[in-house]
Amino acid sequence: MGINRVLSSVIIGIVIFLGAAGSVQASDMNYSVQANIPANQLDKAKTYFDLRMKPREKETISLTLKNKSGEAATILVEPNRATTNRNGVINYAASNEKRDSSLEVDFEQLISSKKEVKLAPNEEKKVDFTLQMPKQPFSGMVLGGFYVHKKEANATRAGAKVVQVKNDFSYVIGVKLTESDEPVVPDLQLNEVKPGLENYRTMVSANIQNTSATIVSNLHIEAEVFKQGGKRRFIM
Repeated sequence: MGINRVLSSVIIGIVIFLGAAGSVQASDMNYSVQANIPANQLDKAKTYFDLRMKPREKETISLTLKNKSGEAATILVEPNRATTNRNGVINYAASNEKRDSSLEVDFEQLISSKKEVKLAPNEEKKVDFTLQMPKQPFSGMVLGGFYVHKKEANATRAGAKVVQVKNDFSYVIGVKLTESDEPVVPDLQLNEVKPGLENYRTMVSANIQNTSATIVSNLHIEAEVFKQGGKRRFIM
């Protein structure tokens, strides 16, 4: 999605549904998306995929897209590995983050590639994706998601002297894959601590890596900063 610095103001709304009941939709959107829950879903009350899989298992999972408008629409459905943003929140949508060095099983390598779906006015269509589990069993979980958004034609003419406000709403359907209930203990590593600048203020940032295939919740960090060569301590 491009951003024209001079002519356009882009308002982006991302709607993430990972536990709400019913189909996924928003009042300002003219299409909807719903996960078709398969038999191997651990909790069938969830509207995201929470699948119990086996090594080498191959399965087709699907989403149902519905165009609720009187005009044709093109919808892009992109599978992505889950990442963690700088605020410690799991992101199931599209991301430019690099693959973590400790990631052994990558969701993007298990699922078939992205699809472009054309819908006629008021048409509903099921979109299939092939999920192929790795040969070797794994402990813990694999996290990913489907990023669903409408493909828009570039309506802004070159050299136009108008300001265009565009609302671009998106959906995210999460995917969680497990092979057993065996608990996995988090393994946290402090990789790097460095000074920086954010919002014109000095800061100290720390890169913390979880090398285990499990989610770390309610993480609390206590840090101490000392002035170089002195004993004065700053509590964080």
